[in-house]
Amino acid sequence: MSNRRRALFISSIVLNAVFVIMIAFLSYRLTQLDQDPELYSFDLATDDFYIRNIEMVVYPDSIYVGEQYLDRNGDEKTFDGISYGLKLGGHMVASVSQADDPFTLPDAAGGRIMMPTNNLIKRVKIGNVDSLEVTIEYTVDGKAKNVSEQFSLNEVKEVSRNGQRPVIQLSDQGTVMTYHY
Repeated sequence: MSNRRRALFISSIVLNAVFVIMIAFLSYRLTQLDQDPELYSFDLATDDFYIRNIEMVVYPDSIYVGEQYLDRNGDEKTFDGISYGLKLGGHMVASVSQADDPFTLPDAAGGRIMMPTNNLIKRVKIGNVDSLEVTIEYTVDGKAKNVSEQFSLNEVKEVSRNGQRPVIQLSDQGTVMTYHY
């Protein structure tokens, strides 16, 4: 076989291999695009306020976290700063820090204030078994409180399948309860 034929033969093998690899890659990407995103929707409650309307949309390779709002639990309390963070599968997906009393700010209405945490995190893989870590620090009526809990997304998903958004009760005593409102 001449060198030219040998080079053409090797070139055709390489081109066929590249073609097969491209078809396999495109097929894999199409199956990923065909997967439906998972919606996790829940509220967090402390003894003093709620973090309402936490919605996370988990795609095969990204996460979207929408805005939440803080809702005061009772009218008689005075806050001096609230901060919280949500970490999903080791990735920080929401982080909020508000100095002073957020419920007395000009854009707060009736003991409620929006927290614009619209985040899109790309190139992460999250599943039902991954854990959501919640850390909340705040001062109410002069007393500092720290709440830190962890639970799996599967727990939230199982509870929210009936159409009601679950409320995860967090306490600085370390107890976690789930209920509906």
